Amino acid sequence: MVYGSGSPIGPDLSNVGSEMTVDEIKEALLKPDAEITPGYGLVTVHLRDEGMLRGFARNRGDFDVELQDLEGNFRLLHEGEFSSVTEEKRSLMPPVDASPQKLTDLIAYLSQLTGVKPGMVPAVPPASDGIEFSRLLHPHPGDWLTYNGDLN
Repeated sequence: MVYGSGSPIGPDLSNVGSEMTVDEIKEALLKPDAEITPGYGLVTVHLRDEGMLRGFARNRGDFDVELQDLEGNFRLLHEGEFSSVTEEKRSLMPPVDASPQKLTDLIAYLSQLTGVKPGMVPAVPPASDGIEFSRLLHPHPGDWLTYNGDLN
């Protein structure tokens, strides 16, 4: 997923360029099983009725598991509905199989993703109760919000 477009069955890549170096991006593309983004490790849930589901365990408790299936749908499974949850030690993403030029182009695209679309201006909230927003952005040395006044 990038900027809200794409499939929800993988991490949001909108700011991958500000979180990873070019070498880390290349490694993640060529060896996706080496380091799996937390929350995106595959699990197989064995159901009591002999069926099974695959997806990502979004929340696990002692008596239930919330599963996001490979279509992006969420299912809450209670203790009586499944017999076991098996963690797969691999990524859903296969290693990228591309020509050197296409791999370079993909890395260049991903490395420029910083979470803010080009041309967008971040919204600046209005000042609240006596503290100017510019003071939050550029505080004076030693100036803590609670030191010189209250939280408001």
